[in-house]
Amino acid sequence: MKTREITKTVVVPPSALGPGIAEYVADQIQQSEMKWCSKKEGIIVNVHDEIVLSTPTISNANSEVEVDVRFTADTLLPEIGDAFTGKVWKIFNEGVFLQVRNTLQILIPAKSIPGYKMLSSGKSATCESGSISLGTLLDGSVTGVRYKTGKFNVIGTFKSMTSA
Repeated sequence: MKTREITKTVVVPPSALGPGIAEYVADQIQQSEMKWCSKKEGIIVNVHDEIVLSTPTISNANSEVEVDVRFTADTLLPEIGDAFTGKVWKIFNEGVFLQVRNTLQILIPAKSIPGYKMLSSGKSATCESGSISLGTLLDGSVTGVRYKTGKFNVIGTFKSMTSA
């Protein structure tokens, strides 16, 4: 995870103009930017408190009031080779899906999990390292990343099971 400086433009309604504009814009950034995703900056996990506003301007396109906002945020940008710990949220014949930081989903193919076998119940699996069920923590590394339509598709490989 990295801390990055991000600049966005926020449209401000007439009711928010005046002394309360900074609070309005800060609330908008906190609400709308969490989990926002771009290929360049990654997924916003946390917006820091310091938010800097430019002078409001009127848009040439539609006469709305706009403010450029600069803020820092913790972002998650998956790259090949990155190590991660994730919680199993889906188990199926072809592998498992992990949730990392409640934001990023990573597919771990069965072929990368030594001895992987899904149990007949369909709710758990076994492998050489032990039993895998929903909520199990697994360690792995990213082996493939593709960005498409506002989200990352990530494939990883199994490294080990993590004790809670």
